[in-house]
Amino acid sequence: MALWVGVQQERHFAVTETVIPAQRHIRTNDGVCVIVAAEELHRLNVWLYKSGLKLLAQIHSHPGRAYHSTTDDAYAVATTVGCLSLVVPNFAREPFDFARVAAYRLDEKAKWNALPPAALSRMIMISS
Repeated sequence: MALWVGVQQERHFAVTETVIPAQRHIRTNDGVCVIVAAEELHRLNVWLYKSGLKLLAQIHSHPGRAYHSTTDDAYAVATTVGCLSLVVPNFAREPFDFARVAAYRLDEKAKWNALPPAALSRMIMISS
């Protein structure tokens, strides 16, 4: 799991950094997942606040097709209205491409809504 952080510029997000939070993986009868502990979430929130940055998106991968699972819905790191959740297929073995990503945006009712790739690429500008 990775996080994109940066600043919002009117209706666009400017991703200025990629953050890899401390995490551990687990395997269950339902599959695999990563867990970010409460202490790490607190550390990230303090750092974001002090840096004047916002969490814009969480990114993770599934072993096969990209979709938002019920676990993704229930245990998201990005929990602010408007945040994005990007799911990359095939454990991210291919080059990153918005066209292959399953993208979702969190609404005011805490529901993840699917975004088409064209909307996602209009919404995010990655600066180097």
